[in-house]
Amino acid sequence: MKHSQIEAILYKAIRKGNREATLSKEAKVGNMHVDILQKRKGRTIAYEIKMANFFDGFGRAVVWKNLVDSVYLIVPRNILPSEQITNEMPDQIGVIAFEYKNNHVRFKLIKKAAIDLPAQILEHDFNLETKSRPTKRYTTTSLVSPKALRIVKYLLTHEKTTQKNISQKTGVSIGMVNKVVSRLADREIVAYKKRTLTLLEPWKLLNEVSWERPMTKLKIRDIYVPQVKGVHEAEEYLKNICNQHEIDYALTLFSGASRYMAYSMRYDTVYSYVEPSDRFLSLLAESRNTVKKGMRLELFMVDSPDILEEAKTFDGLSVCSPAQVLIDISSYGYAGKDVAVELYRQLSQR
Repeated sequence: MKHSQIEAILYKAIRKGNREATLSKEAKVGNMHVDILQKRKGRTIAYEIKMANFFDGFGRAVVWKNLVDSVYLIVPRNILPSEQITNEMPDQIGVIAFEYKNNHVRFKLIKKAAIDLPAQILEHDFNLETKSRPTKRYTTTSLVSPKALRIVKYLLTHEKTTQKNISQKTGVSIGMVNKVVSRLADREIVAYKKRTLTLLEPWKLLNEVSWERPMTKLKIRDIYVPQVKGVHEAEEYLKNICNQHEIDYALTLFSGASRYMAYSMRYDTVYSYVEPSDRFLSLLAESRNTVKKGMRLELFMVDSPDILEEAKTFDGLSVCSPAQVLIDISSYGYAGKDVAVELYRQLSQR
């Protein structure tokens, strides 16, 4: 069962249940694309389908709720959050769960939004039409190898480009670029028009990357430093140790985003990539607080040399590139969604 199949069923059901409405696929709400946008009598409903990550869709819905009259999230039943969470969601956001059984799909209303749904969506089972076709080789192409991540970062900072440009600017072979782009085209994340490659869904792209490369897998450990006060002192402490012993590092997540955001950010932990060496950890362990008091350093393993090579300098501190920070925040969990939205907005305006 694919995203495109659920989208096709939902589109037909909305159309049949509300023929007076104007429907659009891949319409823009703000600076993000929504799967289906319904307009009727001056009122607008956005429908967003999420196959794997409920909270990614919820984060987008929170942004959209001030731009449309209602948002409905359509998700598989098995990824629904607790009833307490759905009950506490804003009034403008509704949730529809679907189940797939014996080649049929059935929708169920879990939480009603401000505007009612067409009854046609909920009153019937829908046959899921399938077409047998050979599995395309690129479906297994990784998005998180060092070369693939170069392509991803280029796309995030260049909404319109060509495969040739990507290859030339990233130093990745045209064959590799084609494999990655083909996978993204199959997922309807990018599309071609008159030889121009357009990034349609940056958030779907970031979601795909986050599933393959969650930051939890890269985490080395937390270290608590009692002799410093505040994150800025802790960042200087990390910098001084790394510089003294010739160890490379690069601030990321909220420590990195604070350098690129237009407004001031508050955060209470230092987040950084470091060379994953026992020598470095032993140096930090000298001041480590075993009772978890003091400033916390959350340290991550460097899984690509590009992370350190692309790093920029702010007031003497090494900071990951904005595209790397965006990927990391999107892969960190729901807590960073609002920051990721704002950071991408600023990146896309450059």
